[in-house]
Amino acid sequence: MTAQRLWTRLSRLLIPSTLCVLGALPASGQDNSGQGKRSITVSDAIEMTRVGEPDLFSESESKERVARFSPDGRQFVLVLKKGNVERNINEYSLLLFQTGEAFHSPKPIVLLTMSSSSNRDALHGVKWLNDNETLAFVGEKSGEPSQVYTFNIRTEVLTRRTNHPTAINHYDITSDGQEIVFAADPQPSTIAGKVKGHEDVIVVADQGLSDLLAGDCPKPSWQNKLFLQKSNESPTFIPVDDAIYHSNPVSISPGGRYALIAVYVRDVPTEWGAYKDEDIQRGLFSGSRRKGQLTGWKRYLLLDTKTEALTPLLNTPMPAPRPFVWGPDGHSVFMKSYLPLNVVDPAEKEVRSRNELPAEVTLTNRQVRRITPEEWEKARAVKANTQIDVTLVQDVNQPPRVFVSGPRTQQKTLLFDPNPQFAALEFGEVEAVQWKATDGVRWNGVLFLPPAYAPGKRYPLVIQTHGVDGPGEFSMDGRSEWSSAFAARPLAARGFIVLGVGMPQTQDYAMLKRDGLSPRGSLHHMSKIEGAIDYLDQRGMIDRNRVGINGFSITVLDVSYTLTHSKYSFAAANLVDGIDGGYLQYLLFPGSDADFDQYNGGPPFGEGLKLWLANSSGFNLDKVHTPVRLLALQDREGLLEMWQWFAGLRNLGKPVDFTWVPDADHFVVTPRQKMVAQQGLVDWFCYWLKNEEDPDTSKRKQYERWEELRKPKM
Repeated sequence: MTAQRLWTRLSRLLIPSTLCVLGALPASGQDNSGQGKRSITVSDAIEMTRVGEPDLFSESESKERVARFSPDGRQFVLVLKKGNVERNINEYSLLLFQTGEAFHSPKPIVLLTMSSSSNRDALHGVKWLNDNETLAFVGEKSGEPSQVYTFNIRTEVLTRRTNHPTAINHYDITSDGQEIVFAADPQPSTIAGKVKGHEDVIVVADQGLSDLLAGDCPKPSWQNKLFLQKSNESPTFIPVDDAIYHSNPVSISPGGRYALIAVYVRDVPTEWGAYKDEDIQRGLFSGSRRKGQLTGWKRYLLLDTKTEALTPLLNTPMPAPRPFVWGPDGHSVFMKSYLPLNVVDPAEKEVRSRNELPAEVTLTNRQVRRITPEEWEKARAVKANTQIDVTLVQDVNQPPRVFVSGPRTQQKTLLFDPNPQFAALEFGEVEAVQWKATDGVRWNGVLFLPPAYAPGKRYPLVIQTHGVDGPGEFSMDGRSEWSSAFAARPLAARGFIVLGVGMPQTQDYAMLKRDGLSPRGSLHHMSKIEGAIDYLDQRGMIDRNRVGINGFSITVLDVSYTLTHSKYSFAAANLVDGIDGGYLQYLLFPGSDADFDQYNGGPPFGEGLKLWLANSSGFNLDKVHTPVRLLALQDREGLLEMWQWFAGLRNLGKPVDFTWVPDADHFVVTPRQKMVAQQGLVDWFCYWLKNEEDPDTSKRKQYERWEELRKPKM
């Protein structure tokens, strides 16, 4: 999936959600352990309760810390989320605990429950105000776009703080609740609504082909709008030339004088060409780039809420929004990033051109002060005024549970288990593994084993081209919330060994980063897959004649290359919503032409066409000998994105199955979407690797369709 493609898909489809205020904890599942354990299903994965919200901006809160403490530290809240398959909604709960009772098995108060059938979070961005009794958040109510709300836990009064005509995605609010900075969806805009007289002539520039063919050109989601709302005044629109970043793009300083907004850079400053990092040169200065064309690189913009001026925080690029910490007075920012090159000392300039460095930025004059690693760690270690830690404890084999601990002891006390129903499920073991690719590169990954795994027995294998984040992460899918293409534990429950491919070992990372998304990079990834099969075969764990493989997003490129270039055989494949490096995608996304030139070794013209004929999977579909399931997500571009593989394989008489879920995001959200994605791939691999069919009569048409694929074509 191209970077611009991903930005364009980040909008959420607004579907009605419900909101209510309650005072009792909702049931989180029954413990049937006394009745014997049963196999894990896709529904179990979807209905797992997840705890907490990610904080992508501040490293002062680790990934494990999940509580939001009141300013005085006397109480805290947790956010819970779980899917409801029967109702096709995601249910959210906001739980309140008293800090002083946390070690005594307290029963929490459920302040709010919200449920959404849309692709948006029904409740997110929870923040305390400084009165210690008011919570702010973004939430949805039935039939309305998501807005900023506050809820007073003493009076139980819910107040809508914004009244914007479109959905609010992200926000921040001052501690007194008087100022709100928020990013919201753009107003819908279509060609059909503007055609009058001679205005029906359309100049084609940056519109998507699918929108042009459909006769409309809605503004893409990365054109989210920025607003500043003071007290009860009407919001002020803040023009932004860059594109607002889709994840947590807004943070207000203590005192409310400044706000930071993460954006994608549109026009690349020429002075960035002096940075010597290979990623910067390759990502920003390779190939042709039109003026105003979005890049995949980011930066922070600084909003002065008093003057309403919006300017770059630093004239430097970021590969991704870097965590930062506000200075105590709100007039400086601590962060680790590329620093400006406007320094006199040649040695200092050389260091800055090659490395991201920790620094303090004074906001009144933009002075940059290099700080030591120790100062940076000290800034990051600033904690809230709390007497206890509330943490999520988990590992690859242990589902997450919430624990509390105090400052005088390392011992943790269980606060609650969000998934007691897991006691009734039969979990297989997860094992960390390392192997050598056929080109010598060493890789890390995890194996999900069947619950009744028997050493010496050879099992069918499914390779998932993304693995867990590390030994501290539990996942039902194989990668947390990556349900679009992965279903590790439901597959293991059906008798598969599932390999989740992780990162290369440290000594090989630099080489792989250098080769990147190129023919050499594709060879590395094909060798990785081949080496994994050899490794597990040599251990006597798998039947190498029954190997399936999954590609999702960028790894569709790896898997499609492997299916068309490897001498190894694959019994089935699943390709989901991603880049294949093909000619049709090259035409669909002209803004990414430099990326596609990189994938295949050059542009598909003149001598470069020979490289495409050799490297691009779309020109080598005659070499595919594997039944392929294609899943397109999102809108019309998702359909077109996977079309070359579908049309090519079908014209060649090769087995291909194609499903499109137009209302889904790249990362599927609703239970129905997850069921289509995950249950579909479980059924697909069971059918082709084990000759098994689900007896569910509602799937009869699915199997009739697949039976046709088994028949030889003339």
